[in-house]
Formats: sequence, structure tokens, C-alpha cells
Amino acid sequence: MESIREKQRKFEALIHKTEGRIEALKTEYNLFFAGEVKIPPEKERVNIEKVIRDIQSKDLRSGKLDFLLQNLSSRFYLYNNMWLKKLNQLELGTIKRSSKTPKYEKKAPPKDISKNSSVSLNNEDSFESFYNEYDNMVKGSKGKGKSKDDLINQIKLKMISENIIDAKINLSVSKGKVKIKIKK
Repeated sequence: MESIREKQRKFEALIHKTEGRIEALKTEYNLFFAGEVKIPPEKERVNIEKVIRDIQSKDLRSGKLDFLLQNLSSRFYLYNNMWLKKLNQLELGTIKRSSKTPKYEKKAPPKDISKNSSVSLNNEDSFESFYNEYDNMVKGSKGKGKSKDDLINQIKLKMISENIIDAKINLSVSKGKVKIKIKK
């Protein structure tokens, strides 16, 4: 005849085995909701639910086993409610699962682009046309540019500090970043 300690060890081993089954089931549901698997793992979910109810009905518990069992059942029922809610949303059509996993294609790096623009402190329109070219390059590089007033004021300050009235500005895109160089 088995001693109470041996029965408790078997009981604890069953709890740990069931924890592993719950983690595997969690993975299967994640695959289902991601569209990798076509049928939800309902049979395994029902089987684990039966095992947990069976474990809860046994009377071979100690404080440690009660704690482990409570932790196990709480985690399972939390996942179970989440899975059932998502399945219900799928049936109602409020969410959709992807039919295929996205394939990541290697994109070619963006080409380096370079443009020259002329600006003059005597001609305010030249700064407007410069900013339009800058803005187009920023949009093409999918980056975030500076505000119009800030950029124009920075260029003007640079030109004034270097005592330049008329300048050529080189705009270039390299590795997704817009670079500005001022030349006399």
C-alpha cells in the first residue's frame, strides 16, 4: 500500500505535468490565432479542464499542494476565458485571424539622392523653394523633418554668421537621413 507521502509526490508530479500541457496548449492556441493552424485545439483544452477538475476533487492535499493546485487552476481558467472570448469574437466576426503568416521580404536599401538648391538672403522665395525640396526629400526617405521656420532660420543664421549672402545648399539622403551642406 502507498504511503500518503508517495501519493502526494504523484499528485505533485501530475500538477507539474498538467502545467506543461497548459503551456503546450497556450502555444497551440497562439498558432491557431496567428493563422498557422486551421483548427483550434479544443479537444486538448477540454481534456486539461477534466484533469484539473479531477485533481481538485482529490483529498490528498497539503498546504503546498493546495497552493500549486490553486496556481495551476487559476492560470488555466484565465487562459481558458481568454481563448473562449477570442473564439467567440472570431465567430462574430469582430476580429479576424490572418490566413497566412507574413513573409518578410528583404528590401533593397534606399538609393542615395542628392539635389542642389540656391538661396539668397536677398530673396525670401529662394528659401521657400529650398524648403519644398527638403520636405520632398524627407517624405521620400520616410523620416521626420524639421519645421519650416526652424530650418529656414537655422540656414539664415549660418549664412549670416559666415557672412554669406548667396549660397548653394546640397541636400542629400544617405541611409534614410537627409543631410544639408551649405556652400558659397
